[in-house]
Amino acid sequence: SQLPSWGLPIVATDDERVLFSHIRAKPRRELIAVRSHCFDMADMLVSVCRRQGYAAVWLDPLHPPRVDGPAAVLWEGNPRGFDDLRAVRGRYPQIPLLALLDFPRWEDVERAKQIGAASVLAKPLSLDDLFGRLVDILNSSYSNKNSPSLDVA
Repeated sequence: SQLPSWGLPIVATDDERVLFSHIRAKPRRELIAVRSHCFDMADMLVSVCRRQGYAAVWLDPLHPPRVDGPAAVLWEGNPRGFDDLRAVRGRYPQIPLLALLDFPRWEDVERAKQIGAASVLAKPLSLDDLFGRLVDILNSSYSNKNSPSLDVA
């Protein structure tokens, strides 16, 4: 039997409530690669992705694992880290990339999209927004792979 969310302690954070509410997530086959220079942030993102039923792995900047074929990349950082965003985009050029930026300005969002981010979310963020956007870019990626592309000059 599962406790309802109101069974959580009063001191439970919003993140803990979201994690608890998604315990019965259906397993998915998609692999989500998480890139962050902050271990705590990477650990949280990998954990919530797994709670949502995704397979998830941290692309540690110091000791990056060899990850082939992720369905999407979650890149977390700030505008000073756009060189790293560019490097991740270069490593996974065909994979949708969702950028999570610290309090971005309009110019930062535009620059991230120019580098190749499919979408940009501002931090702090809602996990519901994160997974809603992730589903959107995954669905967009799958429909683009399965439909013929037209080049318009």
